[in-house]
Amino acid sequence: VKGDTFNFSGNLSKTGDSYKYPVSVSSFYISKYEITQKEYKQVMGKNPSWFKDCDDCPVEMVTWKDAIKFCNALSRKMGLPVAYNSSGKLIDAHGRVTNDLTKVKGFRLPTEAEWEYAARGGIYKSHYTYSGSEDPDRVAWFYDNSNGKPHPVGEKAPNSLGIYDMSGNVAEWCHDWYSTHTNDTSLVFNPIGPRTGSERVIRGGSWADRMDFVSVFRRHKSSPYTKLNYIGFRVVCNPSAFYELSEFTD
Repeated sequence: VKGDTFNFSGNLSKTGDSYKYPVSVSSFYISKYEITQKEYKQVMGKNPSWFKDCDDCPVEMVTWKDAIKFCNALSRKMGLPVAYNSSGKLIDAHGRVTNDLTKVKGFRLPTEAEWEYAARGGIYKSHYTYSGSEDPDRVAWFYDNSNGKPHPVGEKAPNSLGIYDMSGNVAEWCHDWYSTHTNDTSLVFNPIGPRTGSERVIRGGSWADRMDFVSVFRRHKSSPYTKLNYIGFRVVCNPSAFYELSEFTD
């Protein structure tokens, strides 16, 4: 995903109040699909999902902590420095805590800004309500069409960047601690969210959510220890450390 500046905007999960302010993100690679049960098992040696027997379905029943452990394990498997220390803070290639995303070489969760930028089509800056379309049935699995379960990744249409399921299927953990963002008005470069908090950001909505909850603008949050059958994740990587893996897109 080629970096650029865009108006980071969304709706707070409970109040419905909206915010908007300019954000600039560096270029990054993001997984084309949500991490699947098969991929999670290959890296972690187990499948925690509630809806098993579907290798190509997104993994769920993973906490935020589980997601970053996967990121570190995948980094080690691919010969990259890990992105997180034992406290869940981002670190550079030398193991030093950093807030500079360009210095993080391993796989990690997308920041909320990166997630929204990719969901909206990157440099194409789509204003679609859902990731890739105004028609949720075309791009998303949600309450009205999911038959009460997640589905194999990539069955719905992708967005303009070729990324699938950023609306619906499973909701996705982001790196950031949750905040209301209501005081942010100046341009921010590669924001990573508050330094502390009690809940992590979740974006995209899921198979269990109503149509309006799977929009690219809707924000959700939960404790990093939450484990539910409609929350999963995807990963990102710094271009300088990118390996030519088939499940990634630029």
